[in-house]
Amino acid sequence: MRGRSALTVRHKLSSNRQRLCKQKEMALTDQKQILEPWCRQLIEALELQGLEVDIDEVLALAGEAAHAVVRPAAPLTTFIVGYAAGCASATGQASDDVAIRSASEVARRLVREAKQDDDGGSGPGAGGRSPKAGHGSGTDAGRGEGAGDGSGLDTAGEDASAAQAQEAVQATFGSGTPEGRKP
Repeated sequence: MRGRSALTVRHKLSSNRQRLCKQKEMALTDQKQILEPWCRQLIEALELQGLEVDIDEVLALAGEAAHAVVRPAAPLTTFIVGYAAGCASATGQASDDVAIRSASEVARRLVREAKQDDDGGSGPGAGGRSPKAGHGSGTDAGRGEGAGDGSGLDTAGEDASAAQAQEAVQATFGSGTPEGRKP
């Protein structure tokens, strides 16, 4: 009797898991059906015709930030990445694609560092989730060979490497600290 009861419980758990997975898939599909028109409407209202938004990429970055730092880091991270990419693109430092790829990579690097800090148990308060002073201030991160001061980068090409893209954003925004930001 006991063995049959355990099998029934396992079967119910398995069925519940399958049902939850199907609901999650349906929710993601429904979410995408809502987000795509919303993005188009917002792009049109802000007169950003021609802008393409990789919704999955933005949501992935937001999710990474939310889990590695704190939940409110998600919208802040995506806003700041978009702002940085827009500034780099508007000033001619990089093409739109290179600028967004670069800014996203800088954010992902900081998210990985925050996650490592959290996993290591270091940092005050919330399990190491507080950003450390100077986080991301290393200017050598992502530099390719010969990139040094950022000269000679092919940031106008869509095939620029991640290191070149990161250099473009760093050339625009300095080392990641307010003091390092270039005018």
